[in-house]
Amino acid sequence: MGKALLSEAEFSRVIVNRARRERPDIRVEPMGDYLLLIRPLQGQQRVVSMAELYESYCQAPKERDEAIAVFLETRVYEEKPAICGSFAENQEHVMPQVVPMTLVEYCKQDNRELAAIPYLGGLAIAFVLDEEERYTYIHRRVMDDWGVSEMDLLHAAMENLQELGEGENHYQLGTEERTALVWETYDGYDASRILLSKVINAAAARVPGNPLIGIPNRDYMVLFSDVDPEFVAEMRERIRQDCEGHDYPITSSLFTLDGGVLVPLDEHRRKERVVN
Repeated sequence: MGKALLSEAEFSRVIVNRARRERPDIRVEPMGDYLLLIRPLQGQQRVVSMAELYESYCQAPKERDEAIAVFLETRVYEEKPAICGSFAENQEHVMPQVVPMTLVEYCKQDNRELAAIPYLGGLAIAFVLDEEERYTYIHRRVMDDWGVSEMDLLHAAMENLQELGEGENHYQLGTEERTALVWETYDGYDASRILLSKVINAAAARVPGNPLIGIPNRDYMVLFSDVDPEFVAEMRERIRQDCEGHDYPITSSLFTLDGGVLVPLDEHRRKERVVN
């Protein structure tokens, strides 16, 4: 059984407490269940509605913290500096971010559509500009201003991710049938390394049986064997907890390889049943 949904008042308190913790320079006060009064140190105070955010939370409660993060960044906090310069000037800092499709849909409803492309298993690949002092989602309007497509962003992002993903950036837990390879560098792109097919296939060769891959949150990816059912059950529960308890959850679903190609585990099983 999943956790009960927060009431409107409880949800409002979560947002207010997070805003006060992250930005003590901005006074944020609740006004009823759905409104926030924003009082910056400079500039005029304003009122922001949380109605659409709460509706989005009710539809996809597991993505609560990520949706709140986007809401605070774009609606409550002072706007971050605009992305400056051309695509050519910024492309070395473009990185891919695997996110739930529900986050992309939320941003679209809020008229802040992300530059993103659909991926596997209800996920999407969004794009961020990763600079030394800030980490900013690239919105569609920026992509249009740059005069590039999602595929141009994907090409640049994958080149940058491959450079970041070179070398030993994972560790091993257990041995034989209970082997698990874990990516947990906290550089913001551990889960995004699932896009690196050479890395995934090389890691898969190190575990017996078929590989199972989990990306419960932004800062964690794990690859392990399907040989021991008890171990698989333990890992499923760990992945579920890591997804539900993280500020940037992605999915509790598992993936595997089919002929070296990443596929959702459920789709792979359906295909096996049809073939057999």
